[in-house]
Amino acid sequence: MQQRPSARPPHAPVDEPRQPSDAVRVQILATEHWSLLATRSMLWSEAFTRATMFLTALSAAVVALALIAQATGEEETFTLFVVLLLPIMLVVGLATYVRINRINDEDERLVAGMNRLRRGYLDIAPDLERYFVTDFHDDRHGVAMTSGVGIEDDPFRRFVIHVIGSTPGLVGLIESVVAGALVGLVAVVLGLPAYLATLAGMGIGFGVLASLVITSVRTAHRSMARSTPRFPSEH
Repeated sequence: MQQRPSARPPHAPVDEPRQPSDAVRVQILATEHWSLLATRSMLWSEAFTRATMFLTALSAAVVALALIAQATGEEETFTLFVVLLLPIMLVVGLATYVRINRINDEDERLVAGMNRLRRGYLDIAPDLERYFVTDFHDDRHGVAMTSGVGIEDDPFRRFVIHVIGSTPGLVGLIESVVAGALVGLVAVVLGLPAYLATLAGMGIGFGVLASLVITSVRTAHRSMARSTPRFPSEH
């Protein structure tokens, strides 16, 4: 039987893979860009939902305490309910803060990825740089510029604006107020004078707030330290 010739000679060179055109490259980058954007949208939706749940639970607890105070009129009963409810609110607030803080770290990583993709656009079409408002460097400075935080020249002012304006900052502030109120009430129950109880509550409140802010900053630094920028800025 006659053997059929093979379609390709046994030692014929294999064709090299074709390089995609610039249009295909842009399409791939744009697809990844929209994927990161959708992920950021889901993360921030979760952050807002968790913050809303915490504030709703805290508001409900305050209303319940007001109703208990009106219904019973007894200081001992009111104090008992406060001591029972506020620790629960502290735990819920702490869990909310931790999760939102992690969402912030993930969001910074996604912003860095979007900056990196934006750099890919400019590698294909460098003349479009003048039309970009956001940054195209994937280091901390580039992420800050894209997020709108890096427009401040003073690093301390930039830090304060970022902490006060962020969702974890708001949750941490409310958490510190709840902690201070609980400690002040416990101090009054233990028989301390009102001014000492107030000082104790304020001290604990500021301490909790400072601890949460320091934890957030350290977490952010560790998160950025784990990623090596491929396109760092000159700053």
